[in-house]
Amino acid sequence: MRIAMLLALVALPVRAQVGPLDLPGALEAARALQAAQDGQGGGAGAPGAGLCPAPGGTPAYAPPDRPGFVRLLDELRRDFARRVGDALPALERSLAATRNDRAGANAALPLSLAGNASAAVFAAAWSCARRPDDATFAADLGALLEGLEDPRALPVLSWAVSRSPG
Repeated sequence: MRIAMLLALVALPVRAQVGPLDLPGALEAARALQAAQDGQGGGAGAPGAGLCPAPGGTPAYAPPDRPGFVRLLDELRRDFARRVGDALPALERSLAATRNDRAGANAALPLSLAGNASAAVFAAAWSCARRPDDATFAADLGALLEGLEDPRALPVLSWAVSRSPG
C-alpha cells in the first residue's frame, strides 16, 4: 500500500517548477552566513543578526504563538491545495487512507524530487497540522517553503526552532 501510494503521488502532474539545485550557490550562502555569525562580515552583519542569535542571545524574529501557527498551516494548505489543482482529490484520498501522521511528511520528499513542489508543501502541511508541535515536521515544511522563496518560511522555521529540544 505504501509503495503504491508513493508511486501514485510521484506521478501527480507537475504544477510548480523548481530549478536545479545550485550547490555552489548554497555553499557560498552557508559560508556567508557562518562569517556573519562569527562577526566577520559577509552578509548579515554582527553576530546575532537575523534569525540565528549569538550564543546565549535570542532570535530577532519571534515565532508565532500556537493558534497563530495553526492558522498559518490552514492558510498554507488552502493556498497550496489550489496550486495542486486536479491532482488534489487523489492526494487527499491517499493521505486520508492512512492513520499515520507522518504520511504527508514522508510523501513530501518524493513529490518535491518529482518537481511537484505544490503537492509536496500541501502534504508536509497536512502532517504538520496533525502534529503542530513536531519540530521536524515544521522544519521540513519550512525548508520546502524556503526553496520556493515563500515568505511564510520564516515563521514556520522559527516555530520549528522554538519546538526543538535543544
